[in-house]
Amino acid sequence: MENTMASAPSGKNREPAPFPVEAGSPHPLRATPSPWGVNFSLASLSDVKHAANEEDIAAMTADLARMKAEHAKARADHKAKQLEKINQLDKKIRQHLHKTKRTA
Repeated sequence: MENTMASAPSGKNREPAPFPVEAGSPHPLRATPSPWGVNFSLASLSDVKHAANEEDIAAMTADLARMKAEHAKARADHKAKQLEKINQLDKKIRQHLHKTKRTA
């Protein structure tokens, strides 16, 4: 993970925070404005868990939609294949009937 220093954008002088902030940390920093500059605080664990749950649900929903689309395509392909077989058999039956009518 990348290790960067957090800094407060207060005026021209930017002082790094006294603690390292890892990119992608499960506890992201929140910057809130205050009359004395910017206050940094860690997001609450429940907020992080809620965001992770929402991401998981979104990923599962996308997987479900993909699986439904694949299933619908497979059903359509199967139906087209069955209809082609039916048409071929129907054609053979008609040819056979036409042939027997001519010889009779």
